[in-house]
Amino acid sequence: MCEPATGFLLAGESIDLHTDRHVDLFEVLGGDGDVLVGRVRSAMAEEPRSIDAHRAAMRAYSDVLRRFLPVDAEGELVNRIVAFVETHGDVTRVAQICEAFGISERSLQRLVHRRLGLAPKWLIQRRRLHDAVAHLRARSTSLAQVAGGFDGGFSHEE
Repeated sequence: MCEPATGFLLAGESIDLHTDRHVDLFEVLGGDGDVLVGRVRSAMAEEPRSIDAHRAAMRAYSDVLRRFLPVDAEGELVNRIVAFVETHGDVTRVAQICEAFGISERSLQRLVHRRLGLAPKWLIQRRRLHDAVAHLRARSTSLAQVAGGFDGGFSHEE
């Protein structure tokens, strides 16, 4: 339930309606929100750092979120697209995603907007930013090299 496509399942509508705004847990889960909050608070009350407390809290989440499963075919496609972009550092254009999945650019835009509330280009930009951060943390490149690389096709393999 922590895959990219699950937001649509939880919201029951296009995620673009929820992009860039706060959505209360109870708005999404209704009465199940009360159940979830109560169970998590109870699990974490005595020893919030214990493994058992964390397991109990995760069981509470699983129990409440399980009713939203299974992920539908469109959601599975979105999850595969996101995984593809995240694992292929050479993907720098939306057209490459379209080619890999055999869909038109407009279809990809509509799909990603509806299911993630974003544009496909954002997926690529996000991955590239994460790559840059990883390089900076590893001290394998300078800030100037990373900044220059965004114009010249910076990738994780460089």
